[in-house]
Amino acid sequence: EYGNAIYSIAESPLEPGLIWVGTNDGLVQLTRDAGQTWTNVTANIPEMVSWGTVYNIEPSPHQNGKAYITVNGHLEGNFDPWVYRTEDYGQTWDLIVDGIPKTPLSFARNVREDRLRPGLLYLATENAMYVSFDDGAQWQPLQLNLPPAPVSWLAIQEHFNDLVLSTYGRGFWILDDLSPLQQLTAEVAASDMHLFEPRHAYRFREVDGIRSMADDPTAGTNPPYGASISYWLAQATEDDVELVISDSEGTAIASFAGTGEPGINRVTWNLRFGSGGAFGQGNGGPPGQGFRLLAPPGEYAVTLRATGREHTQSLTVIKDPDTGGTDRGLATQHAVLQELAADIEAADGLSQRIDSIRSQLDTLTARAAGDRDLEDVRDMSAALERSFMSVADSLVQQKPGGFFMWPVKLRAKLIYLANHIQSSDHPPTAQASEAKVFLEDLLGVAESDYERLVLGDLAALNRALRSRGLPAIVEPGEQRLVP
Repeated sequence: EYGNAIYSIAESPLEPGLIWVGTNDGLVQLTRDAGQTWTNVTANIPEMVSWGTVYNIEPSPHQNGKAYITVNGHLEGNFDPWVYRTEDYGQTWDLIVDGIPKTPLSFARNVREDRLRPGLLYLATENAMYVSFDDGAQWQPLQLNLPPAPVSWLAIQEHFNDLVLSTYGRGFWILDDLSPLQQLTAEVAASDMHLFEPRHAYRFREVDGIRSMADDPTAGTNPPYGASISYWLAQATEDDVELVISDSEGTAIASFAGTGEPGINRVTWNLRFGSGGAFGQGNGGPPGQGFRLLAPPGEYAVTLRATGREHTQSLTVIKDPDTGGTDRGLATQHAVLQELAADIEAADGLSQRIDSIRSQLDTLTARAAGDRDLEDVRDMSAALERSFMSVADSLVQQKPGGFFMWPVKLRAKLIYLANHIQSSDHPPTAQASEAKVFLEDLLGVAESDYERLVLGDLAALNRALRSRGLPAIVEPGEQRLVP
């Protein structure tokens, strides 16, 4: 015989012993004494679908005696959404479905109340997701990039504050970080711009499973790594939208562009210092090799700059709870990595200055070719270009071809060392510390050789050029004319 099967059961998170049950023949009952006695409240539900399935019951996590139910009537040929709310232990009920269109795929499957904001509801139907900010008085779509598929169940992952969906035929879906919805009040919606308070960001170490397959068709997609940052714009803007990250001392450590769409926008800071590409890209090492300093655990500030205004919120970066690294070890590592980042930047700047001088020397050599009056200038220029080439080759491999054809040079080695040290949450090993000192000594040699050439041979060449009324070679470090 069809019916009389308990289809849903839920215990109140606030009131011990309060248990709600719903059946597949349209009955709703509750007990307030852990099952010793039961009360049938079905007759109090207006327009209750006869033989409808009480698909789920959601006791409110914020108010005693309050609960929500979804009733699925599609097996009885009733495809309308049926969602109810009670605030008095089922003595009275309100139908809360305004905003949900009535179609053959509109029957409701699951409703959840937000764990942090009372009256913020999430609703799953046969073909869509909806959200209500006013306890069900009005619903609006929450579809985003979710395919139009039956959403059979909803769960809120409370620690990370994510909404998890199961669908029929479309896999599991996760709406990461509910904080902007929880903070989207009427006052925020009426403002031109608002930066939501971001949730804590975990400084996880991403590790690939040893048994994972690159072409696994069932593999999911993880959210972007880092800090989730959401903000509100009342209207679309074509002006620049900028996010700036500052450390606890107020020093800006990272910046990146945001999006200018109306409504809630979301970007992710990958917890790296700087902006744009990694330091040292194109360094004569393996493709894509670069270095960006990873922010240590601690307190930061996020500043949104848009529409001529700015708004700032605090952000906490948390150490991976499963790491074996200590706070002291991470602090030591970060100090060493800051020094290596400065070394990489110095090597990069020195290489760029040499490239500029070599370009000027090549132009001068070509200009002096065939002019007997400038033979000495031509010879001095060509010889000096070879000398600068030697210094450049100590920093970056100058020979053409793939990185695997010739040894990598100083800048690539600095980057490799920095990435090696940053690959764990532990301080540098003794060997890594020794390698750092060795490479920094080589950088010092390159800097000394460069200064010797600039103040010696390049200065002599410039004197010869000036004696002939020709423009001197400019040293680009400080845009200085070498005497």
